[in-house]
Formats: sequence, structure tokens, C-alpha cells
Amino acid sequence: MFPRPRSGAGPSRKTVAAAVEARRFTVATSRLLFEVIDRRRGIAHLGDSVSPAIADQVVALVRHDAFRVAETSGAPGGPPARGTVLHRVHVQLRDTSSAEVFGSYTSGGRVRAFAGRVERKPCRVRGADPRAAGRGARAGLGQVEYRWQLVALEFC
Repeated sequence: MFPRPRSGAGPSRKTVAAAVEARRFTVATSRLLFEVIDRRRGIAHLGDSVSPAIADQVVALVRHDAFRVAETSGAPGGPPARGTVLHRVHVQLRDTSSAEVFGSYTSGGRVRAFAGRVERKPCRVRGADPRAAGRGARAGLGQVEYRWQLVALEFC
């Protein structure tokens, strides 16, 4: 028979669930972010998954072709570079509502790094509340969900 683990010995279910959600969000948002930077998607695809400051930063990067310069300089004699490709993503949970993220990507044949921060932010959602609809009230305008959002981003 194995001894029982102490109550503080391992992470709680809530912490593990938050870490899984943060990683899933970060991978999906990073892929989408690089597609926007490569002009395969428009900035509107990022929606509420990034803060307004990050959206402005990405618009400036796209406008000034910041990643396009690196793309044209592939390895000599090798195949041409194929845009920005996400490689690895790491997430370090700070608490159940924030995490530091970092990873690597390839741009123009070179491996580069990025780092950032994701946080759970309150977000108003529209949804039909069947109880409110019957009374003539506005359906679902007061509902709030907490969703992950990229709030800081640096490219190296």
C-alpha cells in the first residue's frame, strides 16, 4: 500500500486545468498571429484573443513588412524560405489566471524566439438566456465569461 500524498504535494485540478487551457490558447493564438504577420489572414481574425495594444503592434509589423525582410534571405543555395513557422511553445503558469509564454519560430531560414504573457480577462458575451427572453429583457447582455487574452508580446 502506498502512502497518501500530502494535500500540498501536487497541483490542484484547477491549476492543471488552467495550465492546459493556457497552453492550448497560446499555441492556437501564436499560429494565428504568425498567419496574420505573413498576410495569410487579416488582423480581424485575431479578434479578442489579443489586447488592443498587441493588435496595434501586429498592424505595425505587417505595415512595415518586418518579417518579410527576413523571409527573402533564405539559406544560400537552399530552397526559398516559406514564411514564418511556429516551432515550440512553452507556458509557465503564474496563477490560475495568468501565465508567461515563450517559444521559437523560423523566419527566413533562421530560428528566432518570442515571449509574452497571457491573462484571463472578463469578456461580455451575447447569448440567449431563455428566462430573460420570456420577460422581454435584453437577452444575455449582462453575461460575462473569463477568456484568455495575449496581453504582452516581444520578438527576439
